[in-house]
Amino acid sequence: MTTAEIMKAALETPFFSKVSTWKGDERSLALTSLMPWWKEELATEEDLKTAEEIDWLPTGPSDEDPFYGKQLNAMLAERDMLSKAQAIKKEVRFLVLKATSGKNTPLLKCGPHNLNGAARKTAVEAFARATMEALLEIDASWCYVVRIYSGGWWPCGRKGGLLVVY
Repeated sequence: MTTAEIMKAALETPFFSKVSTWKGDERSLALTSLMPWWKEELATEEDLKTAEEIDWLPTGPSDEDPFYGKQLNAMLAERDMLSKAQAIKKEVRFLVLKATSGKNTPLLKCGPHNLNGAARKTAVEAFARATMEALLEIDASWCYVVRIYSGGWWPCGRKGGLLVVY
């Protein structure tokens, strides 16, 4: 993906419109409901196992990158691209914030838990971090996450090296 494609996706993505319908693929597994965080007895065994072991994706710029650690920033610095990356990340963050503003998806609520804010924050970070990959001409982890968002799902975490998608 290019930065232009990521920005276009930020504008056109139907954020969270298909949550709970992901079927999984070779790089991911499906979370079918949020019940493990509310009424465990109503959750599937697989969702319970996922809930126990999930590592949530970043919700802010200071959160560690689960795919690269500090490696993307180091590679951008080596190529003297950090300031360019910061400017593009700022722009894409604004686009995603605007696109997700006012989103209140019922399937992101479960009992007293409302994950709409967390979903929005992870989307902002995922798109911003994908721009770093794009600048480095790496079409890998974060670009894959953006593609999943573009389909209307919520890539929310990782479990055992696989992306967890709701």
